[in-house]
Amino acid sequence: KLSVRLCLDYFRSDIIAYLSGLFSSKKMKLSSEARTAKAVTLASVENAVYRWMVRLDNVDLFDGADAHKDAIKAAVVVSSGRIDVNIPLVPLADLDIIAPVGIVE
Repeated sequence: KLSVRLCLDYFRSDIIAYLSGLFSSKKMKLSSEARTAKAVTLASVENAVYRWMVRLDNVDLFDGADAHKDAIKAAVVVSSGRIDVNIPLVPLADLDIIAPVGIVE
């Protein structure tokens, strides 16, 4: 459906803008915890994605941020300067039909 495609396109552009704003010009720490605001860890990226999902869930654009929190996975796969993040994108389902059923008493 077009509504789902538009919602997924919005998700993609919004998460890129959101994460770029948070993590641009930061360095990655893969072997220990970040101790300053200059460094980022995989866990901090996953937490940021979860906060983004909650923000969308609070305005009824995302369906069930809490239920999909465990599906967020960040990892270094391709190169040491790139973090790949698996993000569950769950838009709301369209309400196409309401089927009233009459009950005779």
